[in-house]
Amino acid sequence: MEETGSNAQKGSDAVDELVQLLESGDPALLLACDSIIKVQDPEMPKNWGPTIACITKVKGTFKSDLLASFSGTDVTLAIAVISAGTGGGNHVERKPVDSYKDDQGLPDDLIRILKLFTGTTKPNEVAKTEFTKNAELTKGHAYFRDLSQENKSKLLRYLRIHRQTMLERALLGRGDAIIVDGKKVGVDHVNLFAFYDKQKPADKAWSYVAASDVLQSVLTTDVQPSSRGERQIQLGHGITLKRYGGSLFTGDTSIKDYLQIQISPRKVLAESTDWHRFRALTERLSFEIDDKLSNVQSEAAHRGLDAEKALIEKINSHDPDCRWIVEECCDTEGYGNFKAKKPGNREKPDVLIYDDPSNILAMKGISMKTYKPEVSFSQANRGALETYVEELGISYGVAETLRAFVVKNHQGERTMLNEAQISAQEELLRFFQLYQRQIVSHILRGKAKGVLKADWLLLHETKDEGWISKVGDRDCWHLYAMATVIDCCCTEAPSITKAGNLTLGLGLTLQRKGGDGGAKTANDLQFKLNPKVIHEELSRTVSERDIQ
Repeated sequence: MEETGSNAQKGSDAVDELVQLLESGDPALLLACDSIIKVQDPEMPKNWGPTIACITKVKGTFKSDLLASFSGTDVTLAIAVISAGTGGGNHVERKPVDSYKDDQGLPDDLIRILKLFTGTTKPNEVAKTEFTKNAELTKGHAYFRDLSQENKSKLLRYLRIHRQTMLERALLGRGDAIIVDGKKVGVDHVNLFAFYDKQKPADKAWSYVAASDVLQSVLTTDVQPSSRGERQIQLGHGITLKRYGGSLFTGDTSIKDYLQIQISPRKVLAESTDWHRFRALTERLSFEIDDKLSNVQSEAAHRGLDAEKALIEKINSHDPDCRWIVEECCDTEGYGNFKAKKPGNREKPDVLIYDDPSNILAMKGISMKTYKPEVSFSQANRGALETYVEELGISYGVAETLRAFVVKNHQGERTMLNEAQISAQEELLRFFQLYQRQIVSHILRGKAKGVLKADWLLLHETKDEGWISKVGDRDCWHLYAMATVIDCCCTEAPSITKAGNLTLGLGLTLQRKGGDGGAKTANDLQFKLNPKVIHEELSRTVSERDIQ
């Protein structure tokens, strides 16, 4: 990744060493490459192994350091090297504040506050109300703690909304074409990070992490002031946003007021998925299915996991009681060669049914919900507000209403949706009404860009502890096409309940997760499904159609 001066030379040395590891066929490095290639090219044979065809060192200010191509595939991997030395961090991006407006479309108000934070706008050029009464401004710029309370709050809110895009571009690149000798050889979008720890022995110095995992790891921590005097901003786990304050050479002041994004490599690596510690990352990346996953013993008392395991075992033994499930999901007669597996990934399905383990796109995904008739609710989806803002394109105003809904203030109180201003309630309802179907599909079926989707919803009604002997019994196992379930949910318009939560549709609600002993995850948004309501409505609809 981009560096200057002696740091650039050290980085170049690390890149040269990585080239040698690729050329020598380092097993850990090739395993990482293999896993990512099979995501990019899912039709690759399972027994294919990567053989280097060409390595290109990338020059310039790109985020990628190497482009690696392999025999037998058109996939070219972009690899970035991050070195950890004796210092606390490396800069990954350093740019003038105004450039972010054109590059990422950051709002004018955020640009204004970042200019105060970096000193691009000097304190004597604006009103004193932009800062706290005891602000230390003689240095020519403001620390975070020097900003007015309003500016602090706005800055944190804006960064929470925009940080994923900022970090994607700062860490992974902007997708610009990489040209060598007048020919495009790849794009600047990092697929794999190679961490090099200079303080470790040579045989343990390198770790390889999927770029998507690095991004996810830094997003595990909320945007907040830095712990050391609130001078800088913690943009994510191991990521700091700060004023650069340095120079290109002695006496130079041209870039002092640039905004700098800085990474602490060891912190990020500790939170990320490292191939040395998690060798089977392919379970998440290339969706290879491990037979052992079908026989996992659930020591936790989660009836849903037990039901998934029981269903998989019944299907794999071709139990007659479960044949109808395979026939309906796969539009076939009898079991044929179909089997069931637990997917080794973070996609939406709980169970996959397939007849060709190499044909990922042909697999049928089932989302399973186990419930008791007297306590009918099940988590359908959960995540941080920032994640949903990014994935669902939630507008700023709606995001702020939801933030006040899930995050308690200094008095330990939060604003229920029915306590928000009328205009805020109306804006929130307009958003969920306008995009209801897309959001319900995202929650129940899976992300639009996800490889595996939940094509079917299998509701498992447990009336007593003897359910294990009734796996597949149509009286308590109910199968519905997910498209039909989504239609069912969308028959009811979004509304705010008397308790101040959101009804997204029939049988589907949105609330604050809560619990977790006060951990940050208590502030997650939680979508909950009422399986009983869904089953009763769909079974009634089917009955009425049969009568007609």
